[in-house]
Amino acid sequence: MNKASLVKLRVVSVRRLLFILVVIVISSSCAPFQHTVENPTRLQKQTIAKLNGTYHFRSQFIDSLHGEGRGWRYNQNFFNELDRKLLKDTLVLDSTGQYAFQLTMENSKRMQVNFIKDDTIFSKRSFKTKLTKDGYIKLKNKNFQVVLLPYVLGFIDVKRVRFTVDADRNLVFDVGEHRSGGAFIVMFDGRNYKYRRTYNRISDN
Repeated sequence: MNKASLVKLRVVSVRRLLFILVVIVISSSCAPFQHTVENPTRLQKQTIAKLNGTYHFRSQFIDSLHGEGRGWRYNQNFFNELDRKLLKDTLVLDSTGQYAFQLTMENSKRMQVNFIKDDTIFSKRSFKTKLTKDGYIKLKNKNFQVVLLPYVLGFIDVKRVRFTVDADRNLVFDVGEHRSGGAFIVMFDGRNYKYRRTYNRISDN
């Protein structure tokens, strides 16, 4: 076997190993939600319009599940939570601007989100969704992302997001996220993040 064939064989072997590692991590972690939290409003197909409304851009609490301490996502706003750019901030906020977002459920399988600055829409996003058996609307877009070359020099990120509303009709935003990676096939400790945020309602439209 010549040198070129050996190199090709090694590349294929590394790719197979990485694929197996990724499958194992996803299967074992699955980025679960916090199982002990209560769903304040069990949504149904006939009631998903309860989510429709305009909300404040930043959450009322940093994490209403584990207190208000500053966590690694302290500076996250709603745009960053959904845009899923893992290596850089996708939006630099103007300190003089007034930000909000408008959420509209087109049906149980599609959500429209408009991002607003000073009463003007500056960005629009459409997301695939699913109504779960336990009464949440779950986001289906970009749940799994790869950064660089996982476990060689990079990591994978699995993020699950679901929505409902509380008794005051504020938006409840639950996250279950798993992140793990490594360098040169040496795996670092994976981390699971579970948090709930509440975005205060501004209006119904």
